[in-house]
Amino acid sequence: MRKVLLIEDNQNIRENIEELLELSNYEVMTANNGQEGVEAIQSRKPDLILCDVHMPKMNGYQVLEYVKSKPTEIPFVFITSSSQEKDIKKGVLSGADSYLIKPFEIEDLQNTIIKLLG
Repeated sequence: MRKVLLIEDNQNIRENIEELLELSNYEVMTANNGQEGVEAIQSRKPDLILCDVHMPKMNGYQVLEYVKSKPTEIPFVFITSSSQEKDIKKGVLSGADSYLIKPFEIEDLQNTIIKLLG
């Protein structure tokens, strides 16, 4: 079973996405902020990371920077409510593999995961 790490500071959003992923047969790990996310990456080695951009302690860009500094390549998807073109461009130029704008359709999430994990 593929492991997905979901880093999201909004509890309702985190729980909804977690449930949707579990129904799609993914093992889901969650983190409330970027710092917890980095700790989960170190200890649990996810197959894919879904990460909010704006969070306390460490933001999504800092988490992505950490992930990109490691020799293993873990697909990284920003999930954020920011739909401004400059923010999307910044996310992609930072090295994210994909960028989903909340609220998104479950099909979009599933298709993104399938594309990145095969």
